[in-house]
Amino acid sequence: MRRARWIAVALLPLLAHAQVYKWVDSQGRTQYGDKPPGEAKASSVKVDDTRGAVGLAEAGVEVRDTEFVWFPVAGVSTRDLNASMRVNGPFNDIAESKVWGQTGWWIRWKFEHDVKGGGCRIGGFTVTVHSKQWLPKWRDYNVAPPEVRAKWDEFYKGLRVHEDGHKANGIKAGNDLARRLRGMRPYADCESLNGDIVAIGDRITSEYALVDRAFDRVEKIYREGLR
Repeated sequence: MRRARWIAVALLPLLAHAQVYKWVDSQGRTQYGDKPPGEAKASSVKVDDTRGAVGLAEAGVEVRDTEFVWFPVAGVSTRDLNASMRVNGPFNDIAESKVWGQTGWWIRWKFEHDVKGGGCRIGGFTVTVHSKQWLPKWRDYNVAPPEVRAKWDEFYKGLRVHEDGHKANGIKAGNDLARRLRGMRPYADCESLNGDIVAIGDRITSEYALVDRAFDRVEKIYREGLR
């Protein structure tokens, strides 16, 4: 059986680590954020600083190479570059604007049924983590003033580190799913087993997507862009 789930996460470089909270709203939905409502009973959530950490796969988890999509930016000043990004950069629903960088990750899982001895259990399985990043490519780097190139180099390094952190969150989701699959009990029939695996995969992916969004919100992104 195969299943896939896509998560579009994103955004920009980080400044500082902060606290994330989890609570249930008035409609019974789980929410994550840095400022829970005053009336809500919230609990703190540990959100690891995953910036630049991409080699985290556990047994049963395969991590594919990131697919890159480059968008052009042009100009010889930071003002030119920011203006170019606002034209050519990817649009992000969370920021509700064009952004300097964006990462999407998704996990696929496949497994075999083991029906020996009665009932149905998981035999072998593989969880695969895929990712895609949208990043800028500066066309006029070689003709720009040295001080602008220096600012760009620092900014771009932080951008890449941050986006790789989002990929690492996707890998953590894959690891979590693999651990759940290894620990699943035998079922009376394979149809029930399949249904629970789908539900577990969807729940894990949704939870990590919410944490990933909170990871951006509380990390104080560079809303001013390249300066």
